Amino acid sequence: MLYNAQNVILNSSGEVELASGVIEGSFEARVLPPSQLFVNFIKAEWIAEKGSKTETVQENVFPSSMNGWQYRKKITVQENAGQNLTDYQVKLTVHYGSGSDSGSDIYLDQKCRSDFGDIRFTKDDGETLLDYWMEERVDSDYAIFWIEVPNIPANGTADIYIYYGNSDAVYDGDGAQVFDDFDDFSTDTLSQYVLIDDCWYIENGLLKRDSSTPKGGFINKSKSLERKYALRAKIYVGSSDAGIGFIWGSAGGGEGSVSGYIANYYSDSQYSKLRRYESGSSTGIADLPTNVSGWQVIEIRVTSDKVIVVRNGVEDANAVDTTFSTLNGIGFREKAANVDAVDWWALRKYVEPEPSISGIGSEEYYLQEITTTIQAGEVSAQFLNADGESLGEVYDAYDTQFYTFRKWPQGYGSFTYRNSGDWGSNGASVSDKRMGILHAYCLKLAPDTLGSDGEIYYPSTQDLNLDLSWAKWLRLYLYADHE
Repeated sequence: MLYNAQNVILNSSGEVELASGVIEGSFEARVLPPSQLFVNFIKAEWIAEKGSKTETVQENVFPSSMNGWQYRKKITVQENAGQNLTDYQVKLTVHYGSGSDSGSDIYLDQKCRSDFGDIRFTKDDGETLLDYWMEERVDSDYAIFWIEVPNIPANGTADIYIYYGNSDAVYDGDGAQVFDDFDDFSTDTLSQYVLIDDCWYIENGLLKRDSSTPKGGFINKSKSLERKYALRAKIYVGSSDAGIGFIWGSAGGGEGSVSGYIANYYSDSQYSKLRRYESGSSTGIADLPTNVSGWQVIEIRVTSDKVIVVRNGVEDANAVDTTFSTLNGIGFREKAANVDAVDWWALRKYVEPEPSISGIGSEEYYLQEITTTIQAGEVSAQFLNADGESLGEVYDAYDTQFYTFRKWPQGYGSFTYRNSGDWGSNGASVSDKRMGILHAYCLKLAPDTLGSDGEIYYPSTQDLNLDLSWAKWLRLYLYADHE
C-alpha cells in the first residue's frame, strides 16, 4: 500500500510507476515484513521518522575480575540477634551433586571441580573477593566452607555470591584471614603457646602429645576475650581425658594453675564433663557423652551467661555460668601419651541466635542474552546526480560502510562506491562498475522480518549488501527519464 501518493500508481506487477502524462511524483511506503518494493527512481531519501534495529547477543555479564567462572548463586544472610555484625564468620556446606538448596546447604549439580578448588565468594557487587576457608571436604560429595562476611546489619540482610565452574582454578583459602585467630600447625608455632604441661610438640601439621609420663596434658594460648566467642577445633579423643576450651594457666604449672571452661571428654561419666576450673579446682557444670573416641570437630561457645558445647554439629552440653567476665585464653587437653591431639583450631565471633541463610538465588550463567536497540543516526549513504549534487541520504547508525550512489545519464555510465575507513583519504579503495543503464537505478526492500537486512540493487541486480532494515518509512521521488 502506498501513502501520500502523488502522481504514482501500482502497476499489475506490483511495481510503482508514474501516472500517465506526468513527469514526476512521490509517495511514502511503510517498510513492514514481508514486503518487496521495486521502484525506478532518480532521487530517493529517508524521511526524519527513522526506525531502529533490535539485536540480541550473548554477553558475559559477570565482572571482568571473575573471568573464567561460569556460574554463580546469590546467598542472602539474615541477622537474627539485633546486632550490627562486622567480619562475622558464616558456615556453608557445598554439595557437588544435585539437590534443592536449603538453609546453608547449596547444591552445584556437578558444575564445580570435584575437589571444590574453584569455589570463590564475593561481596554483593559480584567481584570483591571474600576471605574463605575450607574446613573439610570429600571429593565429588561435599565441602564445608567458612566465609568472613564484612557487614550484616541488625535484623537485616547481607548478600554474597558463590562462584563456581572454573576447571583451571585451585583452592586458595586461608583460615588465618577468615577467623579472629587460627592455627593449622602447618608451621611450628609452639613458641606462641603456654605449655602448662611440657609434653607438647608440632609435627606433620599436627599438635601432638609426647610419650612422657602422663601429666594433666594442658596447653593454652593467651588471649583477652569478651564472652562472645566460639572456639572450634578438630581434636583427637583418646584413651584418657581430652578437651577443648577457654582456659589459661602458667607455664609448667600443671592442672593446678588452670582456670576457665573446658569440654573434657572421657570414657567414665565421672570425668566426662563440661568443667569450670578456678586455679586448678574443677567443677562439673554439665555432663558430656562417654562414648566419644577418635577425631571430633568440637566447638565451645560462650555468651554473656552460658557455655555451650557442640560436637560434629550436635549439642552435647548447655550450662548457665557467669563466673568469668573475661576469658584469658584458649586451649586444649590431651592426657593420653604419645597421640595426635589437635589438627586445627579456629576462634570465631559468636552471637545468639546466629545469622542464618534466608535465601539462595537461582543459578546464573555467565553468558546471558542481551537485547539492545540501535537507533538510526549518522548518514551512511547519499544519492548524487551526475554533477555530484546530493539527491538524498540514508541514515543507518550501525552500517559499517559508507556508500555514494551516482545517477548517470541514460546510456553507458559507471557506478562507484568506497570503503568508509578510506573515505576522504588518499589511496581509498574504489570499485568502478561499468554498465548500460536503461532507465535508472532500482531500489529493492525485501526484509523477511522487521530488523533484517534490506538490499539495494541496480539493474544488473548485483547486491551492495547495505543494511536498511531499521527504517520505518521510505519516501521516494520519481521522475521521468531526463537529467
